[in-house]
Amino acid sequence: MVGPDAGTSFELGNQPVFIGRSPKNDVRLTDEFVSRNHLTIRNKNSRYFVEDLWSKNGTYVNGIQIEPGIEIEVNELHPIVIGMSVICLGENSFKLVRGFLNSVTSVEASAALGGNDTLDLPDSS
Repeated sequence: MVGPDAGTSFELGNQPVFIGRSPKNDVRLTDEFVSRNHLTIRNKNSRYFVEDLWSKNGTYVNGIQIEPGIEIEVNELHPIVIGMSVICLGENSFKLVRGFLNSVTSVEASAALGGNDTLDLPDSS
């Protein structure tokens, strides 16, 4: 995971995994832009599905905002963005996302955020 909770990892079993800021979630994040009950990930016969739980700031899969309340299939190469956090399914996805984040300049990131905010990118070392 990349973001305020960088380095956090969790196993996806056969039960749905609920993600958000609330302590009632299976995975609790501290990212203030993540809703209390933001997202669920489900494993169905080794295929993974995400569903936005009507979060305030939305969920983005592979750069596209998904519709709340509708499950969509994701694979290891689809980064999942909620708030200022990126969820990666598998090590290969994490490597791709980390490489991309390290290549973005703060000016590009500021422009992407509307020019009003700043984004500090993690050191790649």
